[in-house]
Amino acid sequence: MRTAALHCFFFALLAGATLAQSAWQIVPKTLAAWVLLPLWLLYLAWLFASPLRASRRRALSGILLAIVLVGSLIPNTFRHKLVTETKKRSYTISRTIITGQDSAKKPPMRPLAWNRAAARIIYKINKFGHFVLFALLAITLLRTVPAQRRRQIPLELTLAAGGTEMMQFFVPGRTPLLRDFYLDCAGIALGLSLWLVGLWLANSPLFSMKSGRKQ
Repeated sequence: MRTAALHCFFFALLAGATLAQSAWQIVPKTLAAWVLLPLWLLYLAWLFASPLRASRRRALSGILLAIVLVGSLIPNTFRHKLVTETKKRSYTISRTIITGQDSAKKPPMRPLAWNRAAARIIYKINKFGHFVLFALLAITLLRTVPAQRRRQIPLELTLAAGGTEMMQFFVPGRTPLLRDFYLDCAGIALGLSLWLVGLWLANSPLFSMKSGRKQ
C-alpha cells in the first residue's frame, strides 16, 4: 500500500507540473520537454521495475511495455508519413488486383474518397491498438506476477496510461486525449475481467471434476 501511495503521489506531482506548464508556459517549451519528459520516463521505469522483475515472462511484458512507450513518443510527422505511405501502397495494391494494371510503371491517381476511407481505417486501427495493448499487458502481468503483487497491477497500468498521455504534451505534433486514456483504461478493465474469468473457470468445481476424470 505504501508503494501504491508513492506511485500516486509522484504521478500527481508530475501531472500537476505538466498541466501547469501546458496552461501557463512557465518555462520555454523546449526546456520543459528536456526536463519533464525524462522525468516521466524515469517515473514509468520505476513504476514497472518491480512487476517486471517479478514477472515469469519478463521478455513478453517488456516488449508490450516498449511498444506502448514507442507508440506514445513517435512524433506526428513520422506518423503522418507512415499513414500517407500506407494509403499509397494499399490503393496501389488494390488497383493492381482489381484492374491488373502495373502500377509500378504508372502510379494510379488516388481518389479523395479512397484516401478518406483509408485514413478512417488507419485511425481506427490506431485507437484499437490502445485498447488491445493495455488489455494484453494487463493479462500478461496478472498471469505472471506473484499473487501478492497482483493487487497493484490495475493501478500501475492506469497510472502508466495517464503518464503516456501526459508525455505527449512534449512530443512534436502529438496531443494528449482523454479519449485515448479511456481506451487504455477499458483495455485494462477487459484484461482484468478476462483474467478473473479464467481464474474462476480454473477453480470451478465443474472444470475440476472434468480434469479429475481425465486423470
